[in-house]
Amino acid sequence: MSDFEEQVGIISGGIVLEENHRIYIEPTCCGDIGNIVEWEDIHTKLPGEWNQLWIGHPWIYYRTDQQVIEFSGYSESTREELKNTPLLISVSQQDLQGELQKIRLQQDHFELRIQKTLAKMGIDNCERIANLMTGNV
Repeated sequence: MSDFEEQVGIISGGIVLEENHRIYIEPTCCGDIGNIVEWEDIHTKLPGEWNQLWIGHPWIYYRTDQQVIEFSGYSESTREELKNTPLLISVSQQDLQGELQKIRLQQDHFELRIQKTLAKMGIDNCERIANLMTGNV
């Protein structure tokens, strides 16, 4: 890792899950826009098992059930302690994947905008810095 890479921070924030203008899930402390990979990975998990969605702390867990993804509320519990946890919201896996594809395109476009801005400013390593800032590494 080069010196400049140690000095570049990733942008805080991330994905918000909302329905009918009500926010159910939003990034917490330590969450960043690079956490999109955690959301994109949801469909690869085994059905019925609770998995942690890393968006910061406290944690959110999810499990897939056929074509639906069920999310727990924010929790301090471990995965093993979630057996009787009430669900916060259930969403269509297909709908979520479609929205994530749109978000990925926006994030990739944002990375290009950062890169072009840094290049105009004459900053060396502008492509790598933009990768690091957006978590697209």
